[in-house]
Amino acid sequence: MTISERRGKAIHAFRNGYNCAQAVFSSFSADLGTDETRAKAAAAGFGGGMGALQKTCGAVTGGIMVLGSRFFDEKDLPGSKMRIYGKTREFIRRIEKLHGSVECLPILGADIKTEEGLNGAREVDLFHLKCEPVILNVCNVLDEMCK
Repeated sequence: MTISERRGKAIHAFRNGYNCAQAVFSSFSADLGTDETRAKAAAAGFGGGMGALQKTCGAVTGGIMVLGSRFFDEKDLPGSKMRIYGKTREFIRRIEKLHGSVECLPILGADIKTEEGLNGAREVDLFHLKCEPVILNVCNVLDEMCK
């Protein structure tokens, strides 16, 4: 799949109701040998910064799932673990450089844990304005890292 196709697939999923983690992880599912529906199911609880608690951004956690799926090697569990930890640290550094944080609340700039905050974020289209660029950048960084 080309980078452009993957980015389009991720944004399409996000615009059709899937959370950031689902959009990212499922856009890599074919390359990882994972069923797309299973990928969306596995990532379902990570949206909104893990259960809408606005902790680590869903696109970032979806990206970490991609890295784990791509670089996990059961035959070399200790080495695999260290390789994935290193890739995860690099990935997080790169996303922080692009967006200033990997946490949902500072990226989004609104507290969506309250009904008022969620409605306000929707009114000014923050999910489109703030989340979509993160999803796209996560996909770009992952495409580079998973070569």
